[in-house]
Amino acid sequence: MNVWLDNHLYLIYQVYGAAFLMMGAVALVVPRHTRSSLMQHLWLLGIFGLMHGLLEFVVAERMFGDSVNLTLTSQFLTISSFFALFEFGRRSLNLALVPAYALATTLAVAIGLWGREWSVLATPGARYAFGFSGAAMVAIAFLRDRSNLHAAWHRTLGFSFAVYAVLTLFVDTTSIPAHMWLPSHAWFNESFGIPVQLGRAVCALAALCALGILSSRANTSTALDLENILQGIDGFVYRCRNDKSWSLVYMAGNVHEISGHHIEDFTDPDRLTLAGWIHENDRDRVWEEVQQALAQQQEFLLTYRIVTKSGELRWVSERGAGVYDNRGELLFLQGHVSNANELVSTLERLERSEKLAGLAHWELAVQNGKGLWSRQMYRFFNINPNDGVPDQSRFLELLHPEDRESVSRAMQAMTQGQAPEIVVFRSNPAMGPVRYFLPGWQCSRSADGQPVRFTGTVLDITSQQLAMQQLEASRLAQNEALALAQREQGRMAALLSAMSIGILFEDREGLVEYVNPAFRRMWAVDEDIQLIGDSTRRVLEHSTHRFARPDHASKHVLHVLDTHEISERFEVDLYDGRILTQLSYPVSDPDGRIIGRLWIYEDVTHERQTAQQLVYLAEHDPLTGLNNRHRFQEQLDWLILSARRNRTRFAVLYFDLDDFKYINDTFGHRAGDTVLVRTAGEVASLVRAGEMFARLGGDEFAILTELQGKDTPIALAERICHAIASIPFRFRGSNLRLTTSIGITIFPEHGDNTEDLIAHADSAMYQAKNAGKNNWAIYDAARNLPEHMIARMNWVTRIAHGLENDLLELHFQGIHRTSDRTLSHLEVLVRMKDPDRPNDLIMPGQFIPIAEKSGQILEIDRWVLKHSIAALASHTSLNALAVNISGRSFDEPGLPNYIHDLLQEYQVAPERLIIELTETAAVSEMQDAQRFIETLQKTGCVVCLDDFGTGFSTFAYLKYLGVQVLKIDGMFIRDLPNNKDNQAFVKAMIDVGRGLNKITVAEFVEDEATFDMLKTLGVDLAQGYYLDRPRADHPALSQDQGAPE
Repeated sequence: MNVWLDNHLYLIYQVYGAAFLMMGAVALVVPRHTRSSLMQHLWLLGIFGLMHGLLEFVVAERMFGDSVNLTLTSQFLTISSFFALFEFGRRSLNLALVPAYALATTLAVAIGLWGREWSVLATPGARYAFGFSGAAMVAIAFLRDRSNLHAAWHRTLGFSFAVYAVLTLFVDTTSIPAHMWLPSHAWFNESFGIPVQLGRAVCALAALCALGILSSRANTSTALDLENILQGIDGFVYRCRNDKSWSLVYMAGNVHEISGHHIEDFTDPDRLTLAGWIHENDRDRVWEEVQQALAQQQEFLLTYRIVTKSGELRWVSERGAGVYDNRGELLFLQGHVSNANELVSTLERLERSEKLAGLAHWELAVQNGKGLWSRQMYRFFNINPNDGVPDQSRFLELLHPEDRESVSRAMQAMTQGQAPEIVVFRSNPAMGPVRYFLPGWQCSRSADGQPVRFTGTVLDITSQQLAMQQLEASRLAQNEALALAQREQGRMAALLSAMSIGILFEDREGLVEYVNPAFRRMWAVDEDIQLIGDSTRRVLEHSTHRFARPDHASKHVLHVLDTHEISERFEVDLYDGRILTQLSYPVSDPDGRIIGRLWIYEDVTHERQTAQQLVYLAEHDPLTGLNNRHRFQEQLDWLILSARRNRTRFAVLYFDLDDFKYINDTFGHRAGDTVLVRTAGEVASLVRAGEMFARLGGDEFAILTELQGKDTPIALAERICHAIASIPFRFRGSNLRLTTSIGITIFPEHGDNTEDLIAHADSAMYQAKNAGKNNWAIYDAARNLPEHMIARMNWVTRIAHGLENDLLELHFQGIHRTSDRTLSHLEVLVRMKDPDRPNDLIMPGQFIPIAEKSGQILEIDRWVLKHSIAALASHTSLNALAVNISGRSFDEPGLPNYIHDLLQEYQVAPERLIIELTETAAVSEMQDAQRFIETLQKTGCVVCLDDFGTGFSTFAYLKYLGVQVLKIDGMFIRDLPNNKDNQAFVKAMIDVGRGLNKITVAEFVEDEATFDMLKTLGVDLAQGYYLDRPRADHPALSQDQGAPE
């Protein structure tokens, strides 16, 4: 027998482990609400059983081959399972936590020190300190427990764990060193003839049987107790699934009394379901209310009709909720259903009575503050009855904000047992139409006189209140209408008197009823002359003004052919140069009958002058007053068409000042401007009527002159050379004289289109320069290209190469607020890398003028715009970038759409892009610039007018160019602290900008004195080397590197 047991030791371990696993599972499902106090901590015994069962399976596997992982797992399960057993025993005997663990830990450490190995502490130490003592404590706890009716099975559990405690003392000889002697498996086998594992397995099986019987009887007892309780309640309880038929899971209670059905009828879905007995008219409503409550994980309170087994209808009341798992997933519905037939009938009668009376009732318990509302109360305040009676804060939200304080005081008085004051209150207008309520209440008191419950009513007095309000409103409206009419009459009189437009009103008889002071001033009619009641036709007889065209004006002024129509706008020219406009409108009464006519006069003299000035600015150079490039181009195009049609000839004289750059570089731009103005004046005196003299830009000028027969422009060219060479200039004590070189082309010999004529004239001018300057030359195609033309062509090639190979580079200079010197935004400046010297950069002054003439500036503008917008997208913390646009871009209608598409592509807010346009280009191309700016602003971009002040003769054009920012030209900022004239100019420009609500920027701020003066003058932003130098790696770009999504 002993041999057989030894050979089947693996099987014994399997049985041993399985017994403990099952015991642990049973321990975890035993009901906790039994009368035994041990059952409250039985989950710890369940953990012990599960872990110790796993341990025996691991030990069985080690019989066929040990490993480090199996050894460590065995040690972990030994310590963990015995710890759970020890904790269950400690709690069952109510032992103190610290002493119990201190004693057990001391014993484990002592055994470990004796064995001088970790494995001794982990296995024998844990077995003796926690396993033996834990099993012993569990045995004592079960043996002494007398609180359970099934004490015999408690004793069985106690004896099982007592024997198990003794068997725990026997350890495997392989787990202890040779110098230690502890009771071992081998000694037990030799002494008793059976393995100790068999004894432990028997103990586990005995404990499993006892615990299983206890669990079964506890569940049976609980079910019987619950069944007895449910039989005594009104109605029944249920648990079901949340499907359309509400499939039954559990039901108990008095189902038969309510419905005539038995519980067994609901167990077969084909016979009856919880959804099937609900009346068909209530079924959808019940389903929706339940689902709504489940969606909010709230209880649901329902009242609905059922069809009983006999076919009659019966009202029931149901209260239920959802059952959820640990993840919040819905498992079941459960609730209580009771008979509500009599209650519903009573409530319906009461509800009908309340509806007829416009009355609702409520109750409030003083002790706990809980209340009850009738359905009419819920209807009064437009809330869902399923939400329950609102608490005080929620109820106050339902009231008009102005009434909440008084109602709150009344409710506070009731909760303190005091009688509240009766106040009329209103519903919240945000919840629907305002309703008025009159409350009433009665207090129920206890035998000792203490208030117990308040019962009250709320009466809807909206109709009465509204009727009273309408009467009061009617009275107030009449008074207000009278006062309003008086105020309006006074305001109208003040308004008409303050208007700059002349107003005259005549009645249907053509007699004057009213004239305002502006009309008298406009026509110089004395204040003492009485016009009211006089004929309208005679009014102007009192005027001291004369018409510029009397015969024409007398037919239209204060005359209209059809009194039923609005007159056409008519302009009246006065002898003193003023221009008035006249309009008249027929005036009708509410029935459409004509009762008179309104005459309106407006002085538009200033507007006409401004329009003429804008036309002048659009066609003339603001510095010299000569025609500008735009006007020159128009005239040249017209001359070409006219010459082709009439077979005539004309000449183009194209010239600039020799060595003019020396003047600018040596004496400054102000000196250069003086030279240009003086030169323009001298040459203009040589130009005949019918010829056009224009400044094309910089020091470049051109003249268009028609030729008769075999005439040549040579004589005019010689006069120009002589006149310019004769002009004396004196700068800083030096006497200077300038010369000019003139290039001449003749249509059609040297070109039959605009481009050829100008290009050949330009080439001829450089032929004259190569001939010694102060000279003229007629274009000769046979001569080699001059050096400047070759250089220009080389630059065109280099620019094209730079665009194709991405040799352009952006640099950034900060623009700062003068108030605190913080960075407002950056201006973008373009540089070009030199392909021959990669470390050198070509400044824009070297290639931008060539690009302007060749048309490559349009490609450069687009390159700069694209890379600037990409930079804005990559640096989201950057406020904005300012980008300069060439004046030639005004003629490109697709550029604003190109900008808009880039902003959309890179997801950049349009207001972060500032487009800078030079004042000279904007004024000279006024109409194109205005259209260009309007289109840009539709995209949301900000527009800045650069070099502001170079056309200082007038700022009227700012009314028509809708720019937001003005950048004052640097010529006014240089040497500002020492130049009184520039200080006056800058102050005037700042005042104009502030008056038009525009931001002002000053550039070329090179020192602190200039910055401080600009701040004092009121400029908003400043830019210059004093604050920041242009650089590609500007610090503002390193604050973030977020890429657009």
